[in-house]
Amino acid sequence: MSEDSPSLGFNRDPELGDVLVVRSNAKNAIATGVVWILGGIGALFGVFSAAHHASSGRGHATGLPIEGQILLGIFALGLLVSGCVTLYSGRDKHVFYEQGVARYRKQRRIASIRYADADEMRMEQSRQYHKGRYIGTSITLKWFKEGHQIYTHSSRYKETLAKGGMVNLFRHNFIETPTDLDPVRDIAASTLSPRFVESLAQGETLELAKGHSASAQGLTPAGGSLKGQLVPYAAIEDMQIKDFKLHVMSGGKEIFSCPTSARNFWPKFYALQEFWLAAVESGNTEPTADVQAS
Repeated sequence: MSEDSPSLGFNRDPELGDVLVVRSNAKNAIATGVVWILGGIGALFGVFSAAHHASSGRGHATGLPIEGQILLGIFALGLLVSGCVTLYSGRDKHVFYEQGVARYRKQRRIASIRYADADEMRMEQSRQYHKGRYIGTSITLKWFKEGHQIYTHSSRYKETLAKGGMVNLFRHNFIETPTDLDPVRDIAASTLSPRFVESLAQGETLELAKGHSASAQGLTPAGGSLKGQLVPYAAIEDMQIKDFKLHVMSGGKEIFSCPTSARNFWPKFYALQEFWLAAVESGNTEPTADVQAS
């Protein structure tokens, strides 16, 4: 999946620990930057064409007044600048460590965070299609602190279709395999999850996504036949992640599903798993003392 090797010349960082994976946006940045630059050139051509008609006394024929020409010119310059910046920054390397992530440009660190510094993280994944055919999957990791984004990384990769699967929007079956960013997600989420374990143990209710919520006693679906009803953890048979959604099973059927891209989904998911596993092992519906004290 990754364009780079796991280390690519980067060594253990004294503050952030060992290197997990190194990522680059070079391919995507080149494609995006070129598109923006071409768009800017096209818009500038329109401005010059309108100006030429105006200077020759045919400005009214263009249907674009001087104010419109100015706005189009600003838009064109914006596209050109964005394209150049994208091409330049696309060479950056994102180095994910055990305890944080850093961004390097020409081997010089230009940004970094520790996973523990954030109070929110998200992992967003979506499959992309062109004319009905699967062309790749985008993946974005984001960290926030006090409502402000402090770090983000986006890239693309190709998933493997199951044998005999059709490559279209109407029927597709992908082989669910881990990505090289999954360990990063797991470590970053595990860093934040103790906060949510404590919140659950203190009696708070956490929203997972789409109104579905978790408490220390169980999960409450926001829709379906069990809408608004508490389902004890001991009654939950399985929780699976498939197609970037959490699928919760109880009574031999799915009681709800929700996207994994929601705010702090992964830290909350790891937190509620502790209560679920404790309830299953003890055979009761109440949180165990070990979980409450963690």
